[in-house]
Amino acid sequence: MKIGIVIDPPKSVRPKNAIRADVAWKLFLPESMGDLPGEPHKNVDRLGSWLDEEFLIRSETSDINSIVWILTPPLSDRALAFISTICSRWADSVMAYENPKSINDLDSEGKDIWKPPVKDIHSLSTTQEGGFYSAFAEFEQKGEINSSVQLVAPHVRFYNSGSLKENQGVLPNAEGRTIFILKGSGTVSYGSRSFDFKQFDIVYLPHSSGMPVSITSSKGYESEILVFD
Repeated sequence: MKIGIVIDPPKSVRPKNAIRADVAWKLFLPESMGDLPGEPHKNVDRLGSWLDEEFLIRSETSDINSIVWILTPPLSDRALAFISTICSRWADSVMAYENPKSINDLDSEGKDIWKPPVKDIHSLSTTQEGGFYSAFAEFEQKGEINSSVQLVAPHVRFYNSGSLKENQGVLPNAEGRTIFILKGSGTVSYGSRSFDFKQFDIVYLPHSSGMPVSITSSKGYESEILVFD
């Protein structure tokens, strides 16, 4: 699926069945409307979890070309980064439409705010785009305590789906998985996007079913990844 973020739209520019993050913000962060608290706040994570649940519901009924709309209040730079980070774990197309004047404005291509869903583990213990949590706290919250180690040999591409060919491995049920790079470096291809990873990165594989994903180790080197089930 694709995601369109409609920022501060008038009532006449509200797509049907849109995710109402504007309403959720009032419930979770009423003192920081359209922004994030300056201090650690558990409701930031709760807002993020609520968005994940909403995207999960939409993903079950949307195909890869469907647009899922999300309505937000006016957003600070930090809040927009927070929203785009979550959206980028669900889709390889994340477009923002700020202050649209008519519903026809949503027919044009918005601002591309997709972000590679990868983080250096050292950055996660500090304030980072609304995430005030230790590196593995989110795994504990979601009960993702089971893990397995996979080796990605040089020139071998790991796929989440599709028929295997020579020099290919498979990472079954990859949707929504989180992987930690124990050793090595390489490239993740994520739908129409590609981005690099290195040792000690955390990579979030897309939740959307049917989106092709591959993991390729750097030429001449083996990578070792920890896959959270």
